[in-house]
Amino acid sequence: MEDKKKEINVLVLAWNNEVTIASTIFKVQNDIGPARVSVTVFDNGSTDDTSIISNMAGAQVVRYNTRHGRSVIFKRAVLEAQRTGSRITIILDLLGENTAEDAVMLAEEALAKGEEFQVEYVRPGKGNETVGCIALDRESVDMLARREEDVRDIFLEMAKSRGIVSERFIGSMETVARMRKEEKRIRNRPLIRLWKMVNNNPLKFYGGSGMIIFLVAMANGFYTINYFYIHQNLYYPTAFITVLLVMISGFLMVAGVMLNAMKIMVERVRALKTWERSTPPEKK
Repeated sequence: MEDKKKEINVLVLAWNNEVTIASTIFKVQNDIGPARVSVTVFDNGSTDDTSIISNMAGAQVVRYNTRHGRSVIFKRAVLEAQRTGSRITIILDLLGENTAEDAVMLAEEALAKGEEFQVEYVRPGKGNETVGCIALDRESVDMLARREEDVRDIFLEMAKSRGIVSERFIGSMETVARMRKEEKRIRNRPLIRLWKMVNNNPLKFYGGSGMIIFLVAMANGFYTINYFYIHQNLYYPTAFITVLLVMISGFLMVAGVMLNAMKIMVERVRALKTWERSTPPEKK
């Protein structure tokens, strides 16, 4: 009889990630192979449709109605990992700007190491309280489940038990594969981060750019008005630049709203199609 226990259990910590959660789930499910993969999303009090889209994309969902501290959600994820007993557990914190690529990379390394695998960690891109992306074997999961400390203290304890220098583990420990990839693209790292922001958060990128340009336009407009009062004559170059900047800022902000809405729609359509393919007709 086939063992129905999933070999890899990916636990995603999410908050207001409706724009990217479906693509994250799809990438984790499709790119980690040939291992059996299960995905559980811990929705930390989102005010958008993160839970609905996650469920439609094929993930199990644990939803909190109100937002909790990261340590609370992390502890719940660890207890869930202990309950399922998967050989490899990956905890992915989207709030720290970690991505599905981090989870896929750690899963591939864990599978390649086999019985020698214990812990791998990719630090978060931002936030002192975010978890980052961490891959754990069963022994490490059991150890974490017994601890009561905060997330950072837990990682320090793991570092000591594994004989790893704690500062390196917390501050900049990255897997060998991740370091190789970063070395190859280090010159283009700012461009890669910019592209990720444009692709994953069009509202933040275009809206933010539009707001900055609008503030510049306002400053330019105040200069034009001040010049008019002093000289009783309109300075046409600055007036033209002000109008042009206002138009550009408005275009960028509208484009950000539209692109963000389109991305959400695409995510929902993809999630709905996946749900329709995977759900028996009698359960729809």
